[in-house]
Amino acid sequence: HFRYVVIPGPEISSKSSEIMKLLTIAVCVTVGLVILCDAAPPRPQKTGKVEESNKKDVNTIEVGSDKSLHADTQPAQHQEKIDHHNDQMGDADYDETLEFLRDQPELAKRISGIDEDVIGRDLADPAFHDLNEKMLDRFNDEEYEQVRHQRDLEHQMQEAREREEHPGPFRLHHEGDDSFDMKELNEKLQEASKKLRDTDDERHKEFLRYELEKDLIRKKEMEKMSDTEKKAAEQKQAQHEQDMKDHPKLHHPGSKEQLEEVWQDEDGFQNQEFNPNAFFKLHDTNNDGFLDNIELEAIFRKEVSKLVGTHKGAYDERELREEMARMRKHVANEIDLDKDGLVSLDEFLKSTNKPEFQKDEGWETFNEDKTFQKMTPEELERYERKIREAARKGFNKNQFQDGTVTDPRKNQRV
Repeated sequence: HFRYVVIPGPEISSKSSEIMKLLTIAVCVTVGLVILCDAAPPRPQKTGKVEESNKKDVNTIEVGSDKSLHADTQPAQHQEKIDHHNDQMGDADYDETLEFLRDQPELAKRISGIDEDVIGRDLADPAFHDLNEKMLDRFNDEEYEQVRHQRDLEHQMQEAREREEHPGPFRLHHEGDDSFDMKELNEKLQEASKKLRDTDDERHKEFLRYELEKDLIRKKEMEKMSDTEKKAAEQKQAQHEQDMKDHPKLHHPGSKEQLEEVWQDEDGFQNQEFNPNAFFKLHDTNNDGFLDNIELEAIFRKEVSKLVGTHKGAYDERELREEMARMRKHVANEIDLDKDGLVSLDEFLKSTNKPEFQKDEGWETFNEDKTFQKMTPEELERYERKIREAARKGFNKNQFQDGTVTDPRKNQRV
């Protein structure tokens, strides 16, 4: 409520006094509107938490589980973190690698120094192997950041739905903020999901290079051995391949048997019947109503750990990571009906009502699956030649010496 007092002086006429009253009222009303319009709409509050699962009954589980599965539960704050991955170029392998080499001048110099005829004879150069391992780590980091961005968009969509359901008297859109309408958010979510799928595909290609290079390096080392050493190395390799196969039977990812094992051993419900609704809410660790890549892969950690228990070292860290990704992609392809890169509660519940959910057909690892497509030496050679040539053209000695690098895709200094 605004109050005004006008005290006319002896020289002020009654007409002037009325004018002053009107001006005062106008000013007060204007100030009130500015204050009201500038106030931001209240942020919707989310409620409901889950205590430790082994201390609570299934029926008490609510949306908003705080149980962590080593997944970051905080949504990303800004889209800019991964926008660098949005370059639209023809060859994704080439782009990603060259972008990485811009920040790795020593590694780029090693690759550019490899003779062209050497690549034809030897595809197991340590420089390319180092590049391959670093690129795998890079793709893992990118996927993690992209999932964070995907979560942020979904969080914004939740808020947009709540604003539509409970509109306020005033809603201003300030230039420069991260508020979008539902149509814009849907488009951005589709774009983010596609970018995540592309990165996942590139990480898989990098893994295929990793496996082939590892095999080529092993064979290269054997060529330098004596007959006795070579025979011992061959026996060791045969035992290693047998160790990779010698593991407990794996459940089919997403089957009732597999999820029940997680429900009992990981979630702590040994004496309670499997509840799909409660299971979903427990593993939706950021409480956005969806299972994303990180949350899905966490469900398969126990299954993949079976590959480690029998023979330690049979599978290395990158091979275990690939196996978890294979399980996640398999399940997502079966139950992500709208192909948006997220599994909703409705999609998850529908999958548990299918006859296939009751069947446990087992699972073959990448080295056991005869349909798993490997990279050929010819494909690896084409890739290495292209990267070497690009590094040689884009990264010369003078640029390394003065600390500057040229981006060969855009022909500009960075």
